[in-house]
Amino acid sequence: MCAMSDHTGSSTPATDEAGAVAGVGTTHRRLSDVASALGTDPPVVFALQREMHDPIVVAYFTVDGEPQSKARPRLSAKGKKPYTPERTRVSEDRIAWLFRQAVGPFEPSATDHFGVFGAFFCGTRQRRDVDNMIKLVLDALNGIAWKDDMQVTEVSGRVVRGTSDARSEILIYRTLAQGAPTKPCEQCGRPYPAYPSQDLSRRFCMAACGYAWRRAQNERTCEHCGGKFQRTTAAKYCSKTCAYTAKHVQLTCTYCGTSFTNARSTARAIPMCSAECRVSHWRERRRRVAAGTCEDCGGSTSKKAYRRCQACHLVALGVGGAA
Repeated sequence: MCAMSDHTGSSTPATDEAGAVAGVGTTHRRLSDVASALGTDPPVVFALQREMHDPIVVAYFTVDGEPQSKARPRLSAKGKKPYTPERTRVSEDRIAWLFRQAVGPFEPSATDHFGVFGAFFCGTRQRRDVDNMIKLVLDALNGIAWKDDMQVTEVSGRVVRGTSDARSEILIYRTLAQGAPTKPCEQCGRPYPAYPSQDLSRRFCMAACGYAWRRAQNERTCEHCGGKFQRTTAAKYCSKTCAYTAKHVQLTCTYCGTSFTNARSTARAIPMCSAECRVSHWRERRRRVAAGTCEDCGGSTSKKAYRRCQACHLVALGVGGAA
């Protein structure tokens, strides 16, 4: 619960010699420390008192001028493309710039939780909703003070109308962690927030871990050289050279004795280094195992009953120009 003071004065925060607001850029001071440093009449933004918890201030800054509200998106002339109104976009850019000026170098965290308190001093009594003013601040700091809007767990605001010093005073502070359920990353083991809706779809804490895990799953050992390589198909070898070497063997020609390389699938056949050796080998083999001998040329015949081979038989018949 929060209790807020009825202070409606137009006093401005104390400044140091450099003109900066006291406490600006302080990320490790307590709210009470900052408020006490401003004196006995602190601005209304520091009138926020929290029970049992003194939050750590991330940033406090003042936006001079009439407070702005978050305007609804407009449609282009053709009515198809929505866009943010110019005044809203300028106001968001200004709030983001003032936040950076207040805290200096700041890297938004995806695990911290924040609270936002805004005091809006309007120069007129025009009707204006405080939630639209707070919405402008939240959208302006999204991705700058925090990575996602869901990290903002507390929002408070107050409007003071009819003041002579129109301004908006914004306080960003840390809140207690919500204790989101966690799950260990399958790659690095680091816990990450895991919600029931993501239980089946998310397995890694970040995209880099998912990429590293998939690379590890696709890593294979080359069956020839033993080297590691990334497999996208049913490959067994790391390169074409290894595949060629693994699928070929060194053989010795049966006819001439020459050493040569041939496919492993042909290793069961009689090794021959060339077509000439293969023809000569089988010619001699047929001569050795011939059933008969030609009376004219001394060659082999297919049967013992034959007196001539086929070629001499054709010559004797006068085929091919022979007598």
